Amino acid sequence: MRVTRCIASILWTMAIGALVCVAASTSALAARTDRALERAANGRPQMVDVIVQTPDRPTFEDRTLVGAFGGEAGLPFSSINGFPARVPSPALKGLANNPRFSSLSLDAPMKSFWDRNAVRPPVGAPEAFATYGATGAGVGVAVVDSGVANHEDFSNGVNSSIRGFVDFVGDTDKKLIDPYGHGTHVAGILAGHGSAVDRFSGIAPGSSLYILRVLDGNGRGTVSNVLRALDWIRHNAAAHNIRIVNLSLGHPVFEPYNSDPLCKAVEDLVRRGIVVVAAAGNYGLCDGAECYGGITVPGNSPYAITVGAMNPRGTASRVDDVMARFSSRGPTFVDGIVKPDIVANGVFSVSMTSPGSYFETRYGELEVSSTEYDASVGSGDYFLLSGTSMAAPVVSGIAAMMLQKNPSLTPNLVKAILMYTAEDRGYDIMTQGAGYVNAPGAVEVAESITTNPTSVGDGEYWLTSPLSGSSTIDGQGVLWTGRLLFTTSILTSSSQNPIVGYNFEELWGQGVLWNYMQTVYSYEFDDLDIESSAVYWTGGVSSFSVLWTSWQTQSASDLIYSEGYRWDGKKNR
Repeated sequence: MRVTRCIASILWTMAIGALVCVAASTSALAARTDRALERAANGRPQMVDVIVQTPDRPTFEDRTLVGAFGGEAGLPFSSINGFPARVPSPALKGLANNPRFSSLSLDAPMKSFWDRNAVRPPVGAPEAFATYGATGAGVGVAVVDSGVANHEDFSNGVNSSIRGFVDFVGDTDKKLIDPYGHGTHVAGILAGHGSAVDRFSGIAPGSSLYILRVLDGNGRGTVSNVLRALDWIRHNAAAHNIRIVNLSLGHPVFEPYNSDPLCKAVEDLVRRGIVVVAAAGNYGLCDGAECYGGITVPGNSPYAITVGAMNPRGTASRVDDVMARFSSRGPTFVDGIVKPDIVANGVFSVSMTSPGSYFETRYGELEVSSTEYDASVGSGDYFLLSGTSMAAPVVSGIAAMMLQKNPSLTPNLVKAILMYTAEDRGYDIMTQGAGYVNAPGAVEVAESITTNPTSVGDGEYWLTSPLSGSSTIDGQGVLWTGRLLFTTSILTSSSQNPIVGYNFEELWGQGVLWNYMQTVYSYEFDDLDIESSAVYWTGGVSSFSVLWTSWQTQSASDLIYSEGYRWDGKKNR
């Protein structure tokens, strides 16, 4: 009997050996690839563009190994340990099984976030200039987008805001070109001078723009294009004082932020002292109904300042402003992070256009006629666009104002100040984040804060002057929220399941409690032909009010990226 059992065992081993290999391969595939590549590996054979990540710096042998699987490998990135490659989809399982490759991610198509939908963004930029002289002077801002046109409003008559242009698309050797038109509009919102029409001036006209072109004439690009641009910023930031990166683009979430290559590159820049501002995405509506869970990459990164869109309803006043229904809401898919961080004007945004661009030739109805602003410039010089793409540069411009007044601010402190001085508009935090951005308030705090820990003792105030707690925009009072959003520990609960804790190493150090409806459904992300998932969120967030007026001596493990500031909800402990 024992011999019979042994023989049977051997026969079964021989019979199912291949199945064991398949199971191991499938397990590695799920563990080391994102959701999109997992589908591609099990679909029809095709060539797939991927980002291959390695445990340490990739070697020549790593890239040669991709060739052994029938693929082609590109040059390594510097912001992450990895390189781009094009591989046959059947080879994905083999690559995922190789210990030299820690993860594989789709080199996803990037998309700008605009929509067809003329007012100056009612966030208080004129008041910030009048009171504090804030224009963003001397602060470098990288705009990673579709390029830029040589519009007269980028010049103040002496100097141009545009200080550099690098093309990562590679289909032209011309300078200052934007065949799509999106990048010009974004850059104009951020740093237009208003030379032709004063009321169309940008938020921070004194800032210096570095335009990195990653989207082609149809608004298409890839993650690897953006990674190359972020690599350039990494290597050139110090030489040009680039303190801010604006990313008015993104793609659906396929994997956790801590393995996503674009999110990892964003984290790298933030840790190097560079503020990264990202659009939340325009996926707030599902079949015409408001839905949650539509935040895109890299807005899902806790290191980015993720911006949703407000609708000013065509007026200069903030009183009647409401949330734009298209603006993506949190929580982030996969990780469940509270997003967006803040909201800004993103509807009926007037800015420059690029002559002969995709927008100008296809959407002539979006042109702002010169008769509407009594100027000699042509009617095609300005366009009306809506989207979180338009909201992000508003926040980037305010960040430039803050860094002009206090260059010692770290990215996390910029984020905290923007949150603390925002205006609560009564929406849940998965919709509005901390609230509606407030330029004069943010600049006030930036100018009033000291970041030098040797200047104050334990328990002493580290503000150089008292804070007002409110601002005036267009003659109306704006109260600050006086709070930050914490997303380190997220607790989810439902009627069917007990509370389950998910611990993340993220930006802030407290917990958020929210109710999670277990209904999940799929929908298409426009023309990307990629399925993602959205969750209905039922509210119930508990956040914390924070008075951050004192300095606390902490161990290195308690610091926020070694900044030394602890947000503990107490005043002068």
